[in-house]
Amino acid sequence: MKDGSVIWRSIPQPDTINFKAVLTKEHFGGKGKAPEVNPERIAELSEMLAAAQFASIGTHPFIPMPLGFAKKFTLALGLREATLYIELAKEKVKDFPAGGWAILFDMTARKVQPGGMDEFLDILHFGTPNNFNVPALLRDCRVTRLDVAVDYAGVEPADLIATLEKPGKRSEYFGADGALETVNLARFKAFPKKALKKKPKQPLGTVVAKLYDRNRERQSVGKPAPYPGTALTRLEVVLKPKPKTNTYLIDVPALPDPLGDVRLSLARTALRPAFAHWLTFVAAVRALGRERATATLKLDTSLIATFNNGLEKHPSDLLKPGSVWPLWADGLSKTGLSAVIEVAKSAGA
Repeated sequence: MKDGSVIWRSIPQPDTINFKAVLTKEHFGGKGKAPEVNPERIAELSEMLAAAQFASIGTHPFIPMPLGFAKKFTLALGLREATLYIELAKEKVKDFPAGGWAILFDMTARKVQPGGMDEFLDILHFGTPNNFNVPALLRDCRVTRLDVAVDYAGVEPADLIATLEKPGKRSEYFGADGALETVNLARFKAFPKKALKKKPKQPLGTVVAKLYDRNRERQSVGKPAPYPGTALTRLEVVLKPKPKTNTYLIDVPALPDPLGDVRLSLARTALRPAFAHWLTFVAAVRALGRERATATLKLDTSLIATFNNGLEKHPSDLLKPGSVWPLWADGLSKTGLSAVIEVAKSAGA
């Protein structure tokens, strides 16, 4: 950094990822894209996934339930025993009035790692009926959520300035000691032009990025710090593709840069040369807003424009445009998700 300090940054990695597909006749070894609605085949798949669950974490065997109820399975993957959730549920399907069955996968790729991804593929191969077409299933999986994580060692959230290109509201969480732990950044959302009949489900707006203290997050669940004695802050960008965009699992390596909307700077080097009250101003703005922070600190008129400009046009020296996303392929490889994607690609069109 400009003051001579060193900040370690990780490669971008897939964290939480959800993907699902409507089960078709092709998946069960047949031909055609029509949904598979044969009750016996769906029940057989449920039973085999339940057996895989039992082998994975020793839960009770599958108890048959009437078709129409969602069936959920929990398995453990890899050395870290990362949780894999699988769910079977009825779903509406365009052009097929009878609907179909969808299968949903939910995992944290960063925790699963390559060995765990191999186990995931084994579950799909051995936890499904004979002649089940695993590559075709993965090829047809649409991504419904993908979190991209980048870690910074040597800084805490309070050391940083984080904004979106089109900033909206933000929420911040503080520890019992008053230290900043988490920042959620929402996309800009205009105020309603007339009174709403009911409160919106997301009053903050759509949260697209968050910044949080990894050490405190781990402490809250009774786990040790990733690197004891080292501050660690995670930037996480949340992608929730709309159904109409058809973002498939095989599209993940070529996703456009989701980090491009985020600007992240080290506060102490964001304004050069250094000014005596700059960091105090940055901290005060979090609690009071710019106008009250300026009044409370009794800043000289000559500094007000400089400080406001420093917040609005901070250099994003921790996340320079285009500097991190080219390493996305490495993140997919390090977590093993690239191997799953290759299996999906092997199915062809």
